[in-house]
Amino acid sequence: MSNGTRLLRPLLHQRSLLTRPQRPLPKPSTLPSYRRTFIENPFQGIQILSASRTLPYQHDLLYTIIADIGQYSTFLPYCVSSTVTKWSKPTPVSSKNTKDNSSEQKEVQWPEEATLTIGWQNVRESFTSRVYCIPGRVVEAVSGDTHTSLPEEAIQHHSPRTPDPQSNSSSSTSSGSESGNNLLTHLRTRWTLRPYPYKPPPLPSMSSSAPSPKQPARPEDPTTHPAREQTEVSLHLEYAFANPVYSGLSKAVAPRVAEMMVGAFEERVKGMLR
Repeated sequence: MSNGTRLLRPLLHQRSLLTRPQRPLPKPSTLPSYRRTFIENPFQGIQILSASRTLPYQHDLLYTIIADIGQYSTFLPYCVSSTVTKWSKPTPVSSKNTKDNSSEQKEVQWPEEATLTIGWQNVRESFTSRVYCIPGRVVEAVSGDTHTSLPEEAIQHHSPRTPDPQSNSSSSTSSGSESGNNLLTHLRTRWTLRPYPYKPPPLPSMSSSAPSPKQPARPEDPTTHPAREQTEVSLHLEYAFANPVYSGLSKAVAPRVAEMMVGAFEERVKGMLR
Protein backbone atom coordinates (compact mmCIF):
# COMPACT_ATOMS: atom_id res chain seq x y z
CA MET A 1 0.00 0.00 0.00
CA SER A 2 1.34 3.35 -1.04
CA ASN A 3 1.95 6.08 1.45
CA GLY A 4 -0.73 8.26 -0.20
CA THR A 5 -3.42 5.61 0.33
CA ARG A 6 -2.35 5.14 3.95
CA LEU A 7 -2.76 8.88 4.58
CA LEU A 8 -6.15 9.13 2.89
CA ARG A 9 -7.71 6.20 4.84
CA PRO A 10 -8.65 8.24 7.96
CA LEU A 11 -10.20 10.93 5.85
CA LEU A 12 -12.23 8.38 3.89
CA HIS A 13 -13.44 6.81 7.18
CA GLN A 14 -14.63 10.16 8.52
CA ARG A 15 -16.46 10.83 5.24
CA SER A 16 -18.25 7.51 5.48
CA LEU A 17 -19.47 8.43 8.97
CA LEU A 18 -20.84 11.70 7.71
CA THR A 19 -22.64 10.12 4.79
CA ARG A 20 -24.04 7.17 6.80
CA PRO A 21 -27.81 7.58 7.34
CA GLN A 22 -28.55 8.74 10.91
CA ARG A 23 -31.30 7.30 13.16
CA PRO A 24 -34.14 9.86 13.50
CA LEU A 25 -34.50 11.60 16.85
CA PRO A 26 -37.63 10.79 18.86
CA LYS A 27 -40.45 13.27 18.81
CA PRO A 28 -40.69 15.57 21.84
CA SER A 29 -43.92 13.92 22.97
CA THR A 30 -42.15 10.57 23.28
CA LEU A 31 -39.31 11.85 25.45
CA PRO A 32 -39.66 10.79 29.13
CA SER A 33 -40.65 13.68 31.44
CA TYR A 34 -39.61 14.13 35.04
CA ARG A 35 -41.52 16.25 37.58
CA ARG A 36 -40.30 17.17 41.04
CA THR A 37 -42.97 16.73 43.69
CA PHE A 38 -43.20 18.19 47.17
CA ILE A 39 -44.93 16.74 50.21
CA GLU A 40 -47.68 19.06 51.49
CA ASN A 41 -47.11 20.46 54.96
CA PRO A 42 -49.90 19.02 57.17
CA PHE A 43 -49.54 21.88 59.67
CA GLN A 44 -50.28 24.71 57.25
CA GLY A 45 -53.66 26.42 57.34
CA ILE A 46 -56.02 27.46 60.10
CA GLN A 47 -56.89 24.84 62.72
CA ILE A 48 -60.37 25.00 64.32
CA LEU A 49 -61.32 23.55 67.70
CA SER A 50 -64.51 23.85 69.76
CA ALA A 51 -66.04 22.66 73.01
CA SER A 52 -69.09 23.47 75.15
CA ARG A 53 -70.53 22.82 78.59
CA THR A 54 -73.86 23.52 80.32
CA LEU A 55 -73.32 24.95 83.79
CA PRO A 56 -75.95 25.52 86.50
CA TYR A 57 -75.14 29.22 87.04
CA GLN A 58 -76.45 32.61 85.94
CA HIS A 59 -74.93 33.77 82.69
CA ASP A 60 -73.93 37.22 84.00
CA LEU A 61 -71.82 35.63 86.76
CA LEU A 62 -70.12 33.34 84.25
CA TYR A 63 -69.51 36.22 81.87
CA THR A 64 -67.73 38.23 84.56
CA ILE A 65 -65.26 35.36 85.04
CA ILE A 66 -64.66 34.92 81.29
CA ALA A 67 -64.09 38.64 80.75
CA ASP A 68 -61.57 38.79 83.60
CA ILE A 69 -58.64 38.15 81.25
CA GLY A 70 -56.09 39.35 83.80
CA GLN A 71 -56.81 36.20 85.82
CA TYR A 72 -56.41 33.72 82.96
CA SER A 73 -52.92 32.75 84.10
CA THR A 74 -54.37 31.46 87.38
CA PHE A 75 -56.47 28.71 85.80
CA LEU A 76 -55.99 28.30 82.02
CA PRO A 77 -53.54 25.54 81.00
CA TYR A 78 -50.23 26.70 79.49
CA CYS A 79 -50.99 30.37 80.26
CA VAL A 80 -48.19 31.63 82.51
CA SER A 81 -48.95 35.36 82.32
CA SER A 82 -51.99 37.47 81.37
CA THR A 83 -52.14 41.28 81.47
CA VAL A 84 -54.83 43.66 80.24
CA THR A 85 -53.08 46.63 78.59
CA LYS A 86 -56.07 48.65 77.38
CA TRP A 87 -59.71 49.07 78.43
CA SER A 88 -62.89 49.99 76.55
CA LYS A 89 -65.09 53.01 77.12
CA PRO A 90 -67.55 52.56 80.03
CA THR A 91 -70.80 50.91 79.08
CA PRO A 92 -73.99 50.49 81.18
CA VAL A 93 -74.60 46.94 82.37
CA SER A 94 -77.57 45.56 84.31
CA SER A 95 -76.89 42.96 86.98
CA LYS A 96 -79.23 40.93 89.17
CA ASN A 97 -78.98 40.93 92.93
CA THR A 98 -79.25 37.28 93.97
CA LYS A 99 -80.45 38.14 97.48
CA ASP A 100 -83.64 40.04 96.63
CA ASN A 101 -83.77 39.34 92.86
CA SER A 102 -83.61 43.06 92.11
CA SER A 103 -81.72 44.61 89.19
CA GLU A 104 -79.15 47.36 89.30
CA GLN A 105 -77.24 49.19 86.60
CA LYS A 106 -73.62 50.28 86.66
CA GLU A 107 -70.89 51.48 84.28
CA VAL A 108 -68.30 48.85 83.37
CA GLN A 109 -65.10 48.96 81.32
CA TRP A 110 -64.16 45.82 79.41
CA PRO A 111 -60.74 44.55 78.28
CA GLU A 112 -59.73 45.88 74.86
CA GLU A 113 -56.14 44.66 74.54
CA ALA A 114 -54.29 41.98 76.48
CA THR A 115 -50.89 40.31 76.40
CA LEU A 116 -50.66 36.61 77.20
CA THR A 117 -47.56 34.48 77.65
CA ILE A 118 -47.87 30.80 76.75
CA GLY A 119 -45.42 28.25 78.13
CA TRP A 120 -45.09 24.61 77.14
CA GLN A 121 -42.05 22.43 77.81
CA ASN A 122 -39.07 24.67 76.96
CA VAL A 123 -41.07 27.05 74.76
CA ARG A 124 -42.33 30.39 76.08
CA GLU A 125 -43.88 33.01 73.79
CA SER A 126 -45.93 36.17 74.33
CA PHE A 127 -48.53 37.66 72.02
CA THR A 128 -50.93 40.59 72.17
CA SER A 129 -54.60 40.26 71.23
CA ARG A 130 -57.37 42.69 70.48
CA VAL A 131 -60.39 41.92 72.71
CA TYR A 132 -64.07 42.58 71.94
CA CYS A 133 -66.84 42.16 74.51
CA ILE A 134 -70.59 41.99 74.03
CA PRO A 135 -71.61 42.20 77.70
CA GLY A 136 -73.29 39.07 78.96
CA ARG A 137 -72.95 37.22 75.66
CA VAL A 138 -69.56 37.11 73.89
CA VAL A 139 -65.85 37.63 74.59
CA GLU A 140 -63.74 37.45 71.44
CA ALA A 141 -59.95 37.88 71.19
CA VAL A 142 -58.18 38.15 67.82
CA SER A 143 -54.51 38.28 66.93
CA GLY A 144 -52.27 38.31 63.87
CA ASP A 145 -54.10 39.42 60.72
CA THR A 146 -57.46 38.31 62.12
CA HIS A 147 -60.39 40.74 62.39
CA THR A 148 -63.36 40.42 64.70
CA SER A 149 -66.44 38.56 63.51
CA LEU A 150 -68.78 40.52 65.78
CA PRO A 151 -71.20 43.14 64.36
CA GLU A 152 -69.93 46.71 64.59
CA GLU A 153 -73.07 48.03 66.28
CA ALA A 154 -72.56 45.58 69.17
CA ILE A 155 -68.99 46.70 69.97
CA GLN A 156 -69.21 50.48 69.68
CA HIS A 157 -67.76 50.83 73.18
CA HIS A 158 -64.46 49.51 71.76
CA SER A 159 -62.19 51.84 69.83
CA PRO A 160 -61.87 51.04 66.12
CA ARG A 161 -58.89 49.06 64.95
CA THR A 162 -56.48 51.23 62.96
CA PRO A 163 -54.29 49.59 60.28
CA ASP A 164 -50.53 49.96 60.47
CA PRO A 165 -48.84 50.61 57.09
CA GLN A 166 -45.62 49.05 58.43
CA SER A 167 -47.26 45.86 59.62
CA ASN A 168 -46.54 42.52 58.00
CA SER A 169 -48.29 39.17 58.02
CA SER A 170 -47.11 38.25 61.49
CA SER A 171 -46.88 41.44 63.50
CA SER A 172 -48.09 45.03 63.79
CA THR A 173 -47.23 47.85 66.12
CA SER A 174 -49.92 50.48 65.76
CA SER A 175 -52.26 51.54 68.54
CA GLY A 176 -55.50 49.64 68.31
CA SER A 177 -53.98 46.69 66.50
CA GLU A 178 -52.09 43.63 67.60
CA SER A 179 -48.41 44.01 68.35
CA GLY A 180 -45.42 41.72 68.66
CA ASN A 181 -47.21 38.68 67.24
CA ASN A 182 -44.37 36.62 65.79
CA LEU A 183 -45.91 33.45 67.20
CA LEU A 184 -49.25 33.36 65.36
CA THR A 185 -50.43 34.48 61.96
CA HIS A 186 -54.06 33.87 62.92
CA LEU A 187 -55.88 33.58 66.23
CA ARG A 188 -59.53 33.84 67.17
CA THR A 189 -60.78 32.82 70.60
CA ARG A 190 -64.51 33.31 71.09
CA TRP A 191 -66.43 32.50 74.27
CA THR A 192 -70.21 32.52 73.80
CA LEU A 193 -72.82 32.29 76.56
CA ARG A 194 -76.44 31.28 76.01
CA PRO A 195 -78.69 31.39 79.08
CA TYR A 196 -81.76 29.24 79.23
CA PRO A 197 -83.70 28.49 82.44
CA TYR A 198 -84.58 24.86 83.00
CA LYS A 199 -88.00 23.83 84.27
CA PRO A 200 -88.66 20.13 84.94
CA PRO A 201 -91.60 18.50 83.12
CA PRO A 202 -94.84 17.87 85.01
CA LEU A 203 -95.40 14.58 86.77
CA PRO A 204 -97.47 11.95 84.93
CA SER A 205 -101.16 11.85 85.78
CA MET A 206 -102.23 9.56 88.60
CA SER A 207 -105.52 8.03 89.69
CA SER A 208 -107.86 10.41 91.51
CA SER A 209 -108.44 7.88 94.27
CA ALA A 210 -107.03 8.80 97.64
CA PRO A 211 -103.71 7.15 98.49
CA SER A 212 -103.83 4.22 100.87
CA PRO A 213 -101.98 4.36 104.20
CA LYS A 214 -99.25 2.15 102.68
CA GLN A 215 -98.92 4.31 99.55
CA PRO A 216 -96.87 7.52 99.89
CA ALA A 217 -98.50 10.79 98.95
CA ARG A 218 -97.76 12.19 95.52
CA PRO A 219 -94.81 14.61 95.55
CA GLU A 220 -95.35 18.25 94.78
CA ASP A 221 -95.60 19.12 91.10
CA PRO A 222 -92.12 20.38 90.06
CA THR A 223 -93.62 22.84 87.57
CA THR A 224 -94.70 24.98 90.51
CA HIS A 225 -91.04 25.59 91.41
CA PRO A 226 -89.12 28.54 89.93
CA ALA A 227 -87.03 27.81 86.84
CA ARG A 228 -83.45 26.76 87.54
CA GLU A 229 -80.71 28.98 86.15
CA GLN A 230 -78.28 27.38 83.72
CA THR A 231 -76.05 28.58 80.90
CA GLU A 232 -74.46 26.96 77.88
CA VAL A 233 -70.81 28.04 77.58
CA SER A 234 -69.18 27.48 74.17
CA LEU A 235 -65.57 28.00 73.12
CA HIS A 236 -64.55 28.42 69.47
CA LEU A 237 -60.81 28.48 68.77
CA GLU A 238 -59.04 29.18 65.46
CA TYR A 239 -55.25 29.39 65.18
CA ALA A 240 -52.32 29.18 62.77
CA PHE A 241 -48.68 29.29 63.85
CA ALA A 242 -46.14 31.43 62.01
CA ASN A 243 -43.43 28.88 62.77
CA PRO A 244 -44.04 25.32 61.46
CA VAL A 245 -41.86 23.98 64.28
CA TYR A 246 -44.46 25.18 66.80
CA SER A 247 -47.18 23.60 64.69
CA GLY A 248 -45.38 20.29 64.98
CA LEU A 249 -44.86 20.63 68.72
CA SER A 250 -48.53 21.43 69.28
CA LYS A 251 -49.78 18.44 67.31
CA ALA A 252 -49.90 16.15 70.35
CA VAL A 253 -52.01 18.47 72.53
CA ALA A 254 -53.97 20.52 69.95
CA PRO A 255 -57.04 18.24 69.72
CA ARG A 256 -57.56 18.50 73.49
CA VAL A 257 -56.89 22.23 73.94
CA ALA A 258 -60.51 23.43 73.68
CA GLU A 259 -61.80 20.77 76.10
CA MET A 260 -58.95 21.53 78.50
CA MET A 261 -59.75 25.25 78.44
CA VAL A 262 -63.47 24.75 79.03
CA GLY A 263 -62.76 22.20 81.76
CA ALA A 264 -60.35 24.60 83.48
CA PHE A 265 -62.97 27.36 83.25
CA GLU A 266 -65.59 25.06 84.81
CA GLU A 267 -63.29 24.29 87.74
CA ARG A 268 -62.63 28.02 88.17
CA VAL A 269 -66.38 28.69 88.27
CA LYS A 270 -67.00 25.95 90.82
CA GLY A 271 -64.27 27.37 93.03
CA MET A 272 -65.67 30.90 92.89
CA LEU A 273 -69.44 30.29 92.93
CA ARG A 274 -69.85 27.27 95.17
